[in-house]
Amino acid sequence: MNNPIATLNINWRILTLIIGVILIAILVYSVVKLRKNRALAEKLCYIFLMFVLIYKTAHYVIYCAVLAHDWTQQIPCEISQITYFLCPIAFLTQQKYIKESGAFMGIFAGFIQLIAVVVSPMSFVNSGSLTLVSFIETIIMHYLVLWGGLIQVTCIYKLEIKKIWQVLLTVLIIILWGVLAANTWRFGTDAGYPNEPANIGFVQRCVLPDAIINVAPWLTQHHLFIIPYLIAFLAFTAAVYAISAWSMKTVQKQEASIYGIGCIEMNKILKEHSIK
Repeated sequence: MNNPIATLNINWRILTLIIGVILIAILVYSVVKLRKNRALAEKLCYIFLMFVLIYKTAHYVIYCAVLAHDWTQQIPCEISQITYFLCPIAFLTQQKYIKESGAFMGIFAGFIQLIAVVVSPMSFVNSGSLTLVSFIETIIMHYLVLWGGLIQVTCIYKLEIKKIWQVLLTVLIIILWGVLAANTWRFGTDAGYPNEPANIGFVQRCVLPDAIINVAPWLTQHHLFIIPYLIAFLAFTAAVYAISAWSMKTVQKQEASIYGIGCIEMNKILKEHSIK
């Protein structure tokens, strides 16, 4: 007799794998097409990231003001939660100190989520705090910041190695902010670890796969499990910068459109045109 739970597991894995392949295909197709049209790339980034910012802002306001949830529990303190605001704000303002960090964090958060959903869909499906609607929502939101971040650094501008310190500092600040939250107002709110620091779990406890732990059991001691994460992060960062450099090297230089100059400058231009 077939095990219904096993069947459900297999079906979800197949479904999320198909979704992942489709989303990656759309991402690659978008990069190929938009490399030739900077204005369209900027317009689409503007629309999608503005949607993310408005949606997530409304989401938090409704949770606190309408549904009367504890506002302290709604403070963004996890990598994805912060990226939902940082990535759109960085693009919409074009502020030079967060511009590249916003795009990078969009790629980082979106890529990790996409891989996690494809590799371990049941961890999301079986989560008591995540409904089907929330599951779909998190895929859409993460994919939009992933798409927006990657389009920026492959079709609009190149990530500059001399500014990598801004990206690394941003990541460090986000992690430290998450650790602070996990040990204060977010302590014990994780359904899986009710009596331990919640939120950014990968810096609180070892969550490495058993296959790695069996080979290197010493990683479970003294927070040494952070070493593989650091190596993986540095490799990921190098890959993103390499992809950006290679992509923009072959892109014909184009002037920024009205959607890629920042909201403040955009408003100035629109006002000037309306006056004329």
